[in-house]
Amino acid sequence: MVIMSSVVIVSYILYCVSSEVVQKYNTENLYLTSFWVLLGILRYMQLVFVHKKGGAPTSILLHDYFLWIVITGWIFTFYWLIYGNGSKILTGH
Repeated sequence: MVIMSSVVIVSYILYCVSSEVVQKYNTENLYLTSFWVLLGILRYMQLVFVHKKGGAPTSILLHDYFLWIVITGWIFTFYWLIYGNGSKILTGH
C-alpha cells in the first residue's frame, strides 16, 4: 500500500504538470492541488495502519470528516485554479 501510494502521488503530480493538462486547463498551477492528494493519502494510511480501520474504504470515506475536508479542499482549489482568479493571482497576470 505504501508503494502504491507513492506511485499515485508521483503520477498525479506528473499529470498536473504535463503539457497536455496545462494546455487543456490553461494553468500551470494545478500541481498545487497535489497538497490535498498527499494529505488525503496520508490520512487514509493513518486510519488503516495506526487506527486499524482498514477493510471498508467506503465506510472510512463516509465517516471521516477530515477526509471530507480534504476532498472539499481539493475541489475548491481545482475550481479556483481553473475557473477563478487562481492562475492570474499566482502568475501575476
